[in-house]
Formats: sequence, structure tokens, C-alpha cells
Amino acid sequence: MADQEGEVDSPFWRAIRAIVNPFEDDFASVPTRIVSCFLASIGMVFFGILVGMVTQTVEDAVNSFPNMRIPAIVSNHVVVNGWNSSAPLALSKVVGTGSKVAIISNHPPDEVIAEVRDKLGSDRGGKVYVRLGNPLVKFDLERVRAMDAKTIVFLSDSSYRENPDSKDVVSKTLAFRGSSNDFQGNLVAVVNDQRDETLVESILNGTQAKSVQIVNANKLLGRYLAQVVVQRGLNSVVREMMTAESATKLDFVQAKSGKGLVDELYSNIDRYNSLAGRTIVGYVDPDDQVRISANDDFRITSATKLLVIGDGSRRRAEGVSASGFGVRPTETPENVLVCGWRRNMTDMLTELDETLPPKSR
Repeated sequence: MADQEGEVDSPFWRAIRAIVNPFEDDFASVPTRIVSCFLASIGMVFFGILVGMVTQTVEDAVNSFPNMRIPAIVSNHVVVNGWNSSAPLALSKVVGTGSKVAIISNHPPDEVIAEVRDKLGSDRGGKVYVRLGNPLVKFDLERVRAMDAKTIVFLSDSSYRENPDSKDVVSKTLAFRGSSNDFQGNLVAVVNDQRDETLVESILNGTQAKSVQIVNANKLLGRYLAQVVVQRGLNSVVREMMTAESATKLDFVQAKSGKGLVDELYSNIDRYNSLAGRTIVGYVDPDDQVRISANDDFRITSATKLLVIGDGSRRRAEGVSASGFGVRPTETPENVLVCGWRRNMTDMLTELDETLPPKSR
């Protein structure tokens, strides 16, 4: 017994006891207690880092099996409910900001992963998780932790050419409303039909979501086509802005940040030199509508938001110099010939009727 007590009181075991229990009563020296507490703190921090590394490794390993029906370990993410040919382009904008995205689709996961890798590459800032399942089934939605997401996007499982309506989006939103009692994030639905737009909006407004946004792809396309007719060269400018060049970035800025803009008429301002490194192409009116007519007698205030091209650097946005482009719509009557027809063409014709000069045909 004496030998065992001697071993316990040896310097080695005293050091071990000091680290494990820094407040042990037989440590009469204050410096000894301070050193032992310091060493114990370092040990706990190291152990915490080790546990975190192991947890992250296990999480990545689980999420790397898209073909399996294992739930994704993720939260505060974006859920993409559905998949089609236009999804990767939209997804690249979301993932580029460093967000986490979980995709639930009945398409083969290998095909979805191949499209994601082809469009996004390996230099993206966020993470993408793919799970096989039926977006209409609550159990499958739990695989992508839909109720823990910050945003859920509803997409059609086929392109517009394959399926011009949005019946599957209506079905998905109906199924989601029946199981979304606890969801308080944001909801976005992409539809192709005016009737479906109204129906989907009424369905999602019945949930407890923070916000509901319905995107009618056909209506947006109609408005864009009409604006291309009115403004020569606009399409080439937009194509420039969709590149990775930061100088062609489309953004909104406050008018008060510019030089000599407040209290001026929009038609009188210098659109090229009032904001350093930016070109003014439009403004937001009191009804939150974007206007790009250069001859508007709109009085700019300090709260007015201006639509600009450029990132604030001295390098001029390349898109502005596109051949034939001008921000001033034509003022003389024009004759427009539409070659071809498609569904919901009235969206484009309505927009043209409002933007073309009087007596145009």
C-alpha cells in the first residue's frame, strides 16, 4: 500500500491529477492551480475541435450518397422541389453566393448530379445535395429537410417545350400545403400559365410562410421580347450582363449616392457620369415598377432607387457600348411584324401596346 501511495504522489501522477482536476484541495500553490487550469482549458478546446472535425467528416460522408434514401444533414438551406433543363442556370446564381441547396426530384440522381457538375463546376462556394424521391410525398420531403429550409422553390419536372403548362407545380404546392404547418420560410413557385399563377398563389397564401413569390416565366418572356422590340440592341446588353464580368453587373443604388441627382428630373440627368463606374439605365417609380424611359419627367428624390449597370469601378460596363443600343425608346410610330406564334403571346402584345409610340401598328 505504501508503494501504491507513493506512486500516486509521484510528480507524474500529480501532473495528471492537476490537469484532470485543477481545483484539487492538496494543491496549495496558486501558480500550480493557474497552470493546471490553463492546461485543462487547452485540452478541452483541442477535444472540441477534434469532435467538430469528426462530425463534419461524417456529415459529408452521409451527404455524398445521393442514390441512397438517407436524409440530408442540412439546415437553413434552399430546397429545389423538382428539376428541369432550366434549373441549373438558376441554381448557379444561388450556389454562387455560398448557400446550401438540396434537390428533391424523381429524375435519376446521376443525371441531376451530372448537370449540376457541368453547369456549376467545382469552384462553387456552396454545397449541393441531391436526393431521389417523389416531391409530392411528405416522407420524401423530409429527406431534404424541407421544413428546416429558409426557401423552397417549386419547379416543373419538365421543360416548357415538353410540357407547356404547370400542372405538376400545382400538385406540388397542394401537397406541400397539407404538410406545411410548421414552415415559416420563403416560398417561390415558377409557372408557365396565367391560370396556374393565380391558382398556385392562392394555394401558397394559405400557408404560414414568411413570403410567397410566383414567377410566371411566360409573362416575363413576353415583357422582355416587347422591350427588345422597343429598344434596339437591348438583347446584346442583357447578354453582356449575364456574363461573369463584374463591370456588367445589374444593380439598384440610392439616388442620394450620386452627384447632382436629387431633385432633378430623370430626363435631365447625366446617366453616364453621375455615378462613378456605373451607368444609369432606369429607376423605380413610387409604385415599385422599374422604368427605363429616358424622357420621363420624373422628379428624383433621395429615396429613389436607380437601376444601373456596373460595379462602381472605373472600368466602363462593356454592355452599354453594344451595337445599336440606346436607352431612349423611339418616339415616332412604328410598324412591328411578328413572325410566328406561341402560347400566351398576348403578354408580349399587351406590353408592346403600352410601350410603343401612339399610332404604331
